[in-house]
Amino acid sequence: RAEAWRSKKVRERSTTVTSTVRGRGLSVVQTGQMPRVDPVERVLNLLALLHESPQPLTRAQIAAKMGRGSTPYAAEAEALHQQFSADRRTLTLGLGVVVHQRVKGGSEAGQTEYWIDPAELRLPELHLDPEEQLVVALALAAVRRSVPLAGEAALKLSPIWTASSPIDFVIDLPDPVVLVMEAAKNAQVIEITDRAQRRILEPWAVILIRGSWQVWGYAGWDSELPCPAGTESGSESGTVLLRIDERSMPAVIPDRTRSQRPQPFDAQLIPTMLREGTADSSVAEIHVTEVAAVRAALSPLVTDRSEIDGGICLKVKVEDRAALRTWLLSLGPAATLVGPAELREEFKEWLSAIVASDPSGRPAPPRPGAEGRRRGPEPVAARLHRLLAIVPWLYQQESVPVAEIARSVGAPVGQVVRDLTLASMCGVPPYTADLLFGFWVEPDSVTGEPMVHVARPTVMTMPLRLTVRQAAAVSVALNALAALPGEDSAAVQRVRAKLVGALGEHPVQVTFEDPPLLQRVREAVEMSERILITYVDLDDAVTERSVDPLKMFIDRGRAYLLCQDHLRNAQRVFRVDRLVSVESTGENFEPRDLPVPAGATWEWMIPDREVVVRLPAGSDWVLDRYAVSAHVVEPDGDIVCWLSVVSQSWLAGLLLACGPKAEVITPAEFEGLTRDRARTLLTLYP
Repeated sequence: RAEAWRSKKVRERSTTVTSTVRGRGLSVVQTGQMPRVDPVERVLNLLALLHESPQPLTRAQIAAKMGRGSTPYAAEAEALHQQFSADRRTLTLGLGVVVHQRVKGGSEAGQTEYWIDPAELRLPELHLDPEEQLVVALALAAVRRSVPLAGEAALKLSPIWTASSPIDFVIDLPDPVVLVMEAAKNAQVIEITDRAQRRILEPWAVILIRGSWQVWGYAGWDSELPCPAGTESGSESGTVLLRIDERSMPAVIPDRTRSQRPQPFDAQLIPTMLREGTADSSVAEIHVTEVAAVRAALSPLVTDRSEIDGGICLKVKVEDRAALRTWLLSLGPAATLVGPAELREEFKEWLSAIVASDPSGRPAPPRPGAEGRRRGPEPVAARLHRLLAIVPWLYQQESVPVAEIARSVGAPVGQVVRDLTLASMCGVPPYTADLLFGFWVEPDSVTGEPMVHVARPTVMTMPLRLTVRQAAAVSVALNALAALPGEDSAAVQRVRAKLVGALGEHPVQVTFEDPPLLQRVREAVEMSERILITYVDLDDAVTERSVDPLKMFIDRGRAYLLCQDHLRNAQRVFRVDRLVSVESTGENFEPRDLPVPAGATWEWMIPDREVVVRLPAGSDWVLDRYAVSAHVVEPDGDIVCWLSVVSQSWLAGLLLACGPKAEVITPAEFEGLTRDRARTLLTLYP
């Protein structure tokens, strides 16, 4: 059955081609059998040939062997050299496969031969027990929707690949973060862009803090490593914490290794090192209304609560003055800072500066285009990465719906069908049945859905080692699971230790907020337990609801609960840090796996209202924590954001927290919002 299907497909791949070449009055017509060759096909055949060959092969031998199939190299020497060099570059740079070479001697002196050591490609034996395999599967499933290549890593590491996690971590893992993580692992020195300046850095670890990636390391210069262009020699040196994003543009400096001994990360340094404010150890006294006290008391910084005439007095720890100011402003006129006097005066000056500020009068720049998937064909290396993760796992199966594989690796079903169909006709010359990849793809006889069937394991049967990006995805996933408040699984620690021993340590830390009821919510999700919740919204309205907690997810550092809300008879999302209470109903519900509403905006949760705001330099944290659909960094460092608005009071609090230069550009009705709110608050501070 498999051979008949493949023979039919091979015939379909050839077609009669007639082409006309015109130029300077010359017309040439060519007719012949020309194969339609996918760019992945020849590289996959070359990889299979070098991997399975018992001895090294010269370029001429490789061309002669591959000339017997449908992906021959060109006969002309220069064209052959170019094609082979390009394919070899795809293997080495695109896939990280080491293609060894050496120049022969004797009668064949001058000829170069090539080979691949299968042992270098093979995934080290991890000896994961069933519980540890489940931990890997759950961790990777929890980040699969947002972290690239997590699904591919899951196929390589755990046969329990279809695990569905009750928790999702919405974490972006951009290429600059992966590069810095790998540099830290290899003790390399990098150049990195920090606030429009190039800095030289010895990275020690990458850390996810408050929804954004930071690199922890040492910045400095010496006589052998001159200060990069655009950076003054008097710039800050020493231990630093720098934000990493797509604009960071890190680059490894060749032949340099770190000179400083890595220091353990101290979370107490976050406020000052993130340049958000002044660290403090005092206690603030804040008076709030009884309604606002419900929400305010949810903060873990509140240490004491007492009744006063007309309201509530809260004692609040001041670990970061800027963070306290932001929290206080979010409560609006319902909260008044009473003391200490120095902090109260500082807060009044902040509000007075906003009232005295004038609009800049600068229009918004053109809105940048929405960032989407790469246009055009998917890169060859990406398709090969995916195939080389799927194939060894596939050999352990019998028949699998292609849709399940596509869902696991996060790729379109049509693309996976095309790639698996292509791979089923690849292998080692002379491409006989026993030398082709041992599976085939065809529609199911009943449903018509594409299925992949295994005939027998043949070529490249062992799991391949993790690529750099796959290894980064695994490290982030396991660290995210370990960082979840309440997680103390010994299995997680065992898996991390085994992976470090086999693959090396990837220096990464993940931190999340820890709302009071997070652990209780997590238990309800995992047990499919119907619960009664008391919830306070942004306008301090308190409601009680019966909900089915379907999924918990963490996005931009905050925890959310995706529920079936019986009060509204619809799906709703609640912030866990706004839950006042969680009680059991004694009932359970049928669980179902749902995608979390991740992305720049949550269309069915956030009102379809967008404002354009200008924020002062240093307001990068807004990009990480809120639904910014587009932004532009202006030459002076100011940030123009296209921001989804939840409520007018929420917008006012956000702009007040950013300072006097923060302003609404459009719509016009909101232009004076910040100054008006600051005037109102100043009346509380005579």
